[in-house]
Amino acid sequence: ASDGALAISSTSNPDIIYGYYDDFDRTVNSITKNGNFVYIPAGTEGLRADLYIFDVADPFNPDLIQTISILNDIIWKVEVSDNYAYAASEEGKVIILDVSNPETPIVVETIELQRAVNDVAIENNYLYVANATNGLMIFNITDPTDPIFLGSCTSPAVLQCISVQNDYVFAGAMSLHPEWGGIMSFDVSDPTNPVFLSQASLWSFPHDIKTVDGYSIT
Repeated sequence: ASDGALAISSTSNPDIIYGYYDDFDRTVNSITKNGNFVYIPAGTEGLRADLYIFDVADPFNPDLIQTISILNDIIWKVEVSDNYAYAASEEGKVIILDVSNPETPIVVETIELQRAVNDVAIENNYLYVANATNGLMIFNITDPTDPIFLGSCTSPAVLQCISVQNDYVFAGAMSLHPEWGGIMSFDVSDPTNPVFLSQASLWSFPHDIKTVDGYSIT
């Protein structure tokens, strides 16, 4: 999806079965599905970010049930866990919303950081934040309305995207001076003291990363 469009296709027969097109010129940055709901951040740089929430219980007839607008910002990624959505913001924020009723989401807390938040990941009540040049940040979100900072680890490059599995975080990263793109790994077995482990070079800048059965896919 891009340029304000959502397309749904069948995996068995890849063909578009539904399309939604925004009236405004903005880019879809990512898509997150949780249960019967899809969360799509889209926006135009320097103007506003919109978070679209679709009910996709019937994929042939998805229903746009809510749009949340945030002025002068961009939402890159959204993660949803236990009825809360965590939105990664270009303006250095993690915006936490209660989505127990997706038709009426409520902002319950905002984490303010010094650099752009490019991605977030969640595992076992821990929130992992890709905080651009500030590196990896970790918060305890046992109470999402009162997140507690635990620890951080700087990185040699800008963290663009992250994925967590067990005691390790894997991050897609990039640098412009010199130009470099790759994957970095962190040991987060002690959330109060995450440790940078290693890095591997790629042919381009990674924009998303997933970790499945010990393998990172970007």
